[in-house]
Amino acid sequence: MKKNLRNVFLLVVVLMTLAATKKDGYTVSGTVAGAKDGDTVLLVEMQGFGMRGLDTALVRQGKFVFEGEQAEPVWRFVIAKSGGKTIGGTDFILENGDITTNIASNKRTEAKGTPNNLLWNSFMIETEKQGHEMDPLWKIISDSTATAADRDAATASMKQLQIEQEKYKFDFIRQHIETGVARILLENLYMGYSIEQLEVIAQDFAKAKVSNDLTKTISKYVANMKKTEIGALVQDISLPNEKGEMLDLLALVAKNKITLVDMWASWCVPCRAEVPHLKEAYTDYRAKGFEIVGISLDQSGEAWKKAMVELEMPWPQMSDLKGWKSAAAVQYGIQAIPFTLLVDQQGKIVAKNLRGKALEEKLAELL
Repeated sequence: MKKNLRNVFLLVVVLMTLAATKKDGYTVSGTVAGAKDGDTVLLVEMQGFGMRGLDTALVRQGKFVFEGEQAEPVWRFVIAKSGGKTIGGTDFILENGDITTNIASNKRTEAKGTPNNLLWNSFMIETEKQGHEMDPLWKIISDSTATAADRDAATASMKQLQIEQEKYKFDFIRQHIETGVARILLENLYMGYSIEQLEVIAQDFAKAKVSNDLTKTISKYVANMKKTEIGALVQDISLPNEKGEMLDLLALVAKNKITLVDMWASWCVPCRAEVPHLKEAYTDYRAKGFEIVGISLDQSGEAWKKAMVELEMPWPQMSDLKGWKSAAAVQYGIQAIPFTLLVDQQGKIVAKNLRGKALEEKLAELL
């Protein structure tokens, strides 16, 4: 009897310990309009231009439920399917707490129950309102029967609305800097902000005493942007050319009045599309002291060399064939290609990311 009592006591202690150490998790529940028993609801995340499934729930009596734990708020979607076809879906902020959302067939629905979802709803209502204001302008801009004056006026109004929309997003992030919603928005938007804007955001982080992986990422991104901002001196780098011979960037720069540092790759479609424009500029201004130095982010030497032959690129090329881990990508903080720097003979950056006619116009000004 004493032994049984002792076992019961130990079991109670274990259960109490588990209860004490259990983390608060989330419950996401709701209804699906038009669903039948056995239909499924998928919990998914955006991945590139597609979606990746994270969990699946069955519909019972028109309802579904997900349970789990979430370390920090993230942007997620629930997608309802019946017979292999999507019958509805909506987005929400997944965080610990009780979240409810009802899936409808032709519209986004709000998720309720947690602070970040209430905040996300207010943000989405305003951005959707702004989107509706743009709809009639898009119709005029794309209407081939509209007069040039009407299209120009609509384009001007559209640009103003876009400026106001971007300001709203930036101000919204600043006003709610300590929230999960602000972090989610920044993760998707920070690369579109200027150094000055990001430095303001950094000050807001500091005032709110927010420090996480994103704040560190943005800090590093700003430092890299400053390395390639107009007026800065381009950093030297030594990489092998297609023959394995080492080339020094600044040594090449010093030999010419103006040099375009062109970061590209054989697999980059926009990079390849820009080559005819580069060749035209090279033909027009080479004799006046213009040079191009290509730095490839390829990993395959064969693909790199084949592209140079196919595209008939006569200017110096260099690459360590390490892709995005290339010394150049790391040193210059490159996040996307094509990426170009126009530098003078002393190595000062005078322009960046010029394309087509804009490059020709700048060269005409400088040479």
